[in-house]
Amino acid sequence: MKYFITYIFICLFISCSSNKEAQPAEEKHVKDEVTLTPQQIKQAGIQTDTVRLQQLSNLINVNGQIEVPPQNIVSVSFPYNSFLKSTKLIPGMKVRKGEVLAIMEDNAIIQLQQDYLITKTRLIYLEQDHQRQKTLQENNANAEKVYQQAANELKTQQILLKAYDEKLRLIGINPSSLNEHNISRTVALIAPLTGYVNKVNVNIGKYVTASDILFELVNPEDIHATLSVYEKDVKNIQQGQSVDIVAVNDPETKYKATVKLVNTSINDSRNAEVHCHFSGSTPNLLPGMFVQAGVHVNPKERIAVPEAAIVRHGGQQYILQSLTNNSFKLVAIKTGITHNGVTEITDNNLPAGTIIVTNNAYSILAQLKNTADE
Repeated sequence: MKYFITYIFICLFISCSSNKEAQPAEEKHVKDEVTLTPQQIKQAGIQTDTVRLQQLSNLINVNGQIEVPPQNIVSVSFPYNSFLKSTKLIPGMKVRKGEVLAIMEDNAIIQLQQDYLITKTRLIYLEQDHQRQKTLQENNANAEKVYQQAANELKTQQILLKAYDEKLRLIGINPSSLNEHNISRTVALIAPLTGYVNKVNVNIGKYVTASDILFELVNPEDIHATLSVYEKDVKNIQQGQSVDIVAVNDPETKYKATVKLVNTSINDSRNAEVHCHFSGSTPNLLPGMFVQAGVHVNPKERIAVPEAAIVRHGGQQYILQSLTNNSFKLVAIKTGITHNGVTEITDNNLPAGTIIVTNNAYSILAQLKNTADE
């Protein structure tokens, strides 16, 4: 029994000794104020500024795609069955409105011009005959039926000529300049807008019909971003909100846009489409590009400071307040949202008007640490 009691006493002594050794040494606290010389401030590149109210918004981050409205996409076809005689178009090529896209060739083009000129010539004869029959009818020299027949033939021929006129204009031929000396078997297919070639669906010598789409042209001047917003966030999106957009392939370039339309219908992926129009030029954005966007919601004036002014130590965030006589005080803060390098201060430890360090604040924090270690 004596040995057993001795053994227990030794074990308790060792256990207590181990617990004392395991306890960490008390961490030294950083001092909360330090004074620097003007030379130290200059060498460290310390800069100060005043805390102020700034316009900040919460951000809803979404993905999307660059698109163009339907009216800026044109599918080019030819209204008559014909052969493609020539074209120089390739996808990506820029074209201007009125520029020749291709040359079309077919007997039907010749026949249309022929029919127009024959109809026009016959119309001249019918106009003269109508006038002659009208004079005879007024003098009771012919039957009224003959005059009515001449009038009907004239009217029919006028309708026929007008139809041929419109058909010629449809393929780009000006009827007023057409005569028996300039009938052509080819006609130029003209670009209806300024933009670039998105698709080329034909090759030289191919026979195409009126329903075939030969080319697809896109006018990129009115491109917009279509964003996919989660169902839970749609209620916070409103027309007129500002949006920051970056292309996936160029995250360094930021484009400004505005919400123009919110589609309240939810698709199968539980998303709603939001259409945004850009505020400035977007020369590097093309239809089909994927983008990332941040929609600004609930904008309001908030106490905010530059991100560079905030220092971190021991799991806590601080601001270095500039006092008189080149002194600086460490002030604990709580932060909120951050955007464009500016962070919201959510507590009352830093009212507007306070002068703080905005550049190289960590050099002062290092000085505070060194002072605490001395």
